[in-house]
Amino acid sequence: MLSRFFIALFVYAGHLSHPFREEIEGGYGGVSNWWLNAWTYYDSAHFLSIAREGYSASTTPFFPLYPLLLRVFGPDENAMALGGILISNLAFLGALFLFFGLTRQIYGPVIARRGVWLLAFFPAGAFGMAVYTDSLFLLLGLAAFGAARRKAWLWAALFGFLAALTRNYGPVLTLALFFEWQRQRDAAEKPRATTILALAAPLLAFGFVQLFFAQRFGGALAGVSSQGNYFRALTWPLLPLWRDFAGIISGAHLNIVAILNFSATILAFVWLWRRRAVVPRADAVLLLGVLGMHLTLARTIPPYTIGSLRYLFALWPFTQLLALGCGFFTVNRLRLVVGWVMYLLLCAVHSFLFGLKSFLG
Repeated sequence: MLSRFFIALFVYAGHLSHPFREEIEGGYGGVSNWWLNAWTYYDSAHFLSIAREGYSASTTPFFPLYPLLLRVFGPDENAMALGGILISNLAFLGALFLFFGLTRQIYGPVIARRGVWLLAFFPAGAFGMAVYTDSLFLLLGLAAFGAARRKAWLWAALFGFLAALTRNYGPVLTLALFFEWQRQRDAAEKPRATTILALAAPLLAFGFVQLFFAQRFGGALAGVSSQGNYFRALTWPLLPLWRDFAGIISGAHLNIVAILNFSATILAFVWLWRRRAVVPRADAVLLLGVLGMHLTLARTIPPYTIGSLRYLFALWPFTQLLALGCGFFTVNRLRLVVGWVMYLLLCAVHSFLFGLKSFLG
């Protein structure tokens, strides 16, 4: 509750500083209710539109589970926005419990408790309270991996399928779950039917969605080709990093959003490499796979790594790495206070910019 109040305080501070429902170039002014408007951000328009009117060719990058849940509250946009906010916050609450259990199992109770606090006050946490898919994917992804680690493969299949209906990570989820099964199995063990179902479920969900889009709009991967509408195109994955680095160093793109997203991306790779001996291979595959998708189908306008911080919020291995990597700040009370002040400042700034409806990814 404390983290929700903290983030909301700065989101509404930004919201007060922004003209209500002002038209935003390439953005979304939000719903008509002032209190709910703060939580209806750029992509919220597409989720609400899909829930109300169904898919168009331009909205195929957005997967169907979240809009289907919003439709339950429709057709009024304010009612759907309220429903989306409730879904996101309840999903995040559930995700915190699952995150603690999963992290404690791998890294122990100290890292698990630290990770819960870091996740609760994550700088991009405003997305987890808004009409966005971040919290729902976080909950379902954690549920799928938690079930897999208990060898409850039928549950892993169900939650993996639902997670892949929430975001377009189906192939990455299947690959990550395969590595989790490989870690657990005996040398001569062959996968059972339930295991095969769990491994295939996210890929099947991704395939079903793409088949629906292909049948409706034509083209084998309509959800990929339509990314051009959102200034994304296929590129070499290192190119967005180099472009943002050059822009920040030269001063051309020297702003807090570019710095945060570029730094978060670099930290994810560095921390993963440094902790490669202890991070489960499945978690590494998930983190690298999603970041690889983000950087390969990258922004064509600066900042080129924008969105990284938001995507990392929904990827629990990054928060676990963050909890492992901030041990420097736990040596004494002064370092702990300084570390938390800096972290909360990042959260406050990002939340304020979210309330201003600045584009953050």
